Amino acid sequence: LSRHYDDWKDNSIITHRLSAVLLERYGMLLKEEPQEIIKKELLESWAVYAHYLSLTRDIDVLPLLMPFLEYKTQIRDPRPANFYIPGELPSLPSPYRVCDVALDAILTILDGNVRTAYQNIGIPLSVSEKHTTQTGEEFQIQKSPSVEQMTSWRDTMIIKLKARLATLKE
Repeated sequence: LSRHYDDWKDNSIITHRLSAVLLERYGMLLKEEPQEIIKKELLESWAVYAHYLSLTRDIDVLPLLMPFLEYKTQIRDPRPANFYIPGELPSLPSPYRVCDVALDAILTILDGNVRTAYQNIGIPLSVSEKHTTQTGEEFQIQKSPSVEQMTSWRDTMIIKLKARLATLKE
């Protein structure tokens, strides 16, 4: 879906049709309240289909995803390790939380590109570490952020996203 997004991104009829297919097939799960999904131990299944639902870019499914921003329950990243879509972040190390899945899904719907959304909010996708050689020369190494850094940044993003979503409702 993401490869052809530019062909239909401005056509709400297509986005609705795409989400309708997923909601028809997986609506029992995607339309369920978070508490019920947790009770039934279906969070990881929900996460997989929430990710697919986000790829439709249908803004009308936001109310189905928004309640999950409140749940910090840890789950495995729903995307397989070899699954990478241009513009999306590669899988981050565990712990991955339900609210992170909802965050990425909502940002995908609103912005079409999670990587850009993270950068626009000021979240670095890599961090620099300063090192010194034995001869005293300084150099920097780029590395992925730690789980703790990403968790903190995502919590900040969730707060900003909630404010953004509140303005969309008005």
